[in-house]
Amino acid sequence: AKARFGPNAKVSYQLKPPMLKSAGYDKKIAIPEVAGRAMFEGLKRTKGMRGKALDPFGRTEERRIERQLIDDYRDLLTTLVAKLNADNYDQALSIAGLYDMVRGFDDIKLANVERYRTQLADALADY
Repeated sequence: AKARFGPNAKVSYQLKPPMLKSAGYDKKIAIPEVAGRAMFEGLKRTKGMRGKALDPFGRTEERRIERQLIDDYRDLLTTLVAKLNADNYDQALSIAGLYDMVRGFDDIKLANVERYRTQLADALADY
């Protein structure tokens, strides 16, 4: 950033940690560059904990939903393949592609999950 904006440019990371949200603070915080880099290096060292019992971020509602969506998608593919034929091939592809709706972070992602589930239920009823 300093090469682009000059030597006096100040860099900060704008973050909204889930732990602060659960404590009622719903705004982003600015982390100075030096502290942010150190924090990200520390998080990088804990990468092996992801998905394990001691994962500090794995217990959030969003992470639980993401894990459930993986299982649900596998079940969906099994259902689609079991009923697949030449006549419903395009419909099956369309239904499998609905998963691409699940994007974003935080509340945006959760709203997209609800929208996905609604459209998936409607599409499966017609399948």
